Amino acid sequence: MLDSFFNFVTSIVVGPAAVIVIATLYWCIDKHAGWYVLTSFAVGNNINQTLKDFFCVPRPWLRSTNIHPSPAALGGATGYSFPSGHSQTAASIFGAAAWHYRKLGSWVIPLAIFLIGLAAFSRNILGVHTPQDVLVGIAIGILSLWLSAHLLNWMERKTTSPITVALTFLFTALALMLYTVLKPYPTQGIATTINVVEMQKDAFTTAGLLAGLGVSWWAEKRFVNFTIDQSNKRQIALRVVCGLSLIAACHLGILMPLKFFTQSGFAYKFCTGFLLVLAGMVGGPALTQSIEKHQGHHSTNAQ
Repeated sequence: MLDSFFNFVTSIVVGPAAVIVIATLYWCIDKHAGWYVLTSFAVGNNINQTLKDFFCVPRPWLRSTNIHPSPAALGGATGYSFPSGHSQTAASIFGAAAWHYRKLGSWVIPLAIFLIGLAAFSRNILGVHTPQDVLVGIAIGILSLWLSAHLLNWMERKTTSPITVALTFLFTALALMLYTVLKPYPTQGIATTINVVEMQKDAFTTAGLLAGLGVSWWAEKRFVNFTIDQSNKRQIALRVVCGLSLIAACHLGILMPLKFFTQSGFAYKFCTGFLLVLAGMVGGPALTQSIEKHQGHHSTNAQ
């Protein structure tokens, strides 16, 4: 019973939860909050992945025969152990959303702490992380809240051009990918049992998130620049439908074929992070505006 429950918890944190929280905020409620949570998510993931590459700590069951991980959790426990990516992701997403809306009520931050703690504990009870792993993962998530707030302030300044933001994130993503590929890895001991190539692919996905964030910021400011303030329910619903449709189309029409032809290679992993962010942050709102413009043109002609 516990395995099933905590496997469910750990499975929704890194994928569905990130998409739902960011998409709901960005498309429906508060555009600024959406950018903040996405930035926290991307920055936290890249810090966490870089530290994994640096410390090269094996998973708990490799260090102790007394630890028996849940078989269902092994699929999401690729690469090195320290720090915990799931714990960091929970802290980066739920923490950023709670901090942004902390004035809504006294329940907001305690709810976020509960969700973060639940996600972190799930990694311990499933046997795929140590307490040290999850505590440092949470600390990185909290750090990402602070860094992202300052980053977003810099991005929103009138003196900061959107192309500068895009190039900054692109070059940072490139540097991180070069680091994970070129750095030396352990050649002795239990750390050699880790599949380094698969771990490097994970780093390319997180770098893709960072690059997608930068390019999306530039493209949205340059070509879309949508607003939520005056949106009615119909416009919000249309934005959700268009956004989800483009994300699904991107996944089925580009990423799945790319996964097949590259055999889940580095290009596929990078594009997974890059294209899905671009489709959600730019493609969905752009398609919404195009449909609304087309409908408005027909309405004018009819009148």
